[in-house]
Amino acid sequence: EQPYHVMHVRSHTDLPGPIAEGNRRADALAMAVHSPNLPDTFAQAKLSHQFFHQNVPALIRMFNIHRDQARAIVATCPNCQHYQVPLLGTGVNPHGLSSCQLWQTDVTHVSQFGRLKYIHVSVDTFSGAVFASAHAGEKATDVIKHFLLAFSTLGVPKEVKTYNGLAYVSNKVQDFFSQWGIQHTTGLPPSPTGQSIVERTHQTLKRVLDQQ
Repeated sequence: EQPYHVMHVRSHTDLPGPIAEGNRRADALAMAVHSPNLPDTFAQAKLSHQFFHQNVPALIRMFNIHRDQARAIVATCPNCQHYQVPLLGTGVNPHGLSSCQLWQTDVTHVSQFGRLKYIHVSVDTFSGAVFASAHAGEKATDVIKHFLLAFSTLGVPKEVKTYNGLAYVSNKVQDFFSQWGIQHTTGLPPSPTGQSIVERTHQTLKRVLDQQ
């Protein structure tokens, strides 16, 4: 006999780790029990989503269906509409051509976190890897602390794009970027697509938190 632990994972994400991998295996085993004689993988994916509400990447990985099919399954699920983030077409924002080539960084607010409600978020525009950290403010010192934590997890980027907020354009942060050899570019807050990748990540992060 082997020791085991039973747990329930409410939010289906693509974050790495043993919990997500175990959850994927459990879903696959449960799917085999519930649908032994389905005619095709698309029908299997639809039925599986009714039970487990996987996101688009999870449906593609589990059932090897097209991205448009997976998006249609999620978009037509009544239970997912409350949390679903609107999908934008590709090509609206510059992406890096390799990992750590270009990050987008911004701050969002999560009031449930109390004093640490300022959530600094960085996204690798090539891999989609996300790093978020909670802070007591959005000053230059908070920005630098976030980047140091992000570097230890994702690596050091060649370029970072942010809004032209006071903290990001401060001498302290500019000196920090210079010390690390990072190119810093800024966009204007009114621009609807200037930081759309990290803005969508804000919504995804809040959606996942709401599901906990």
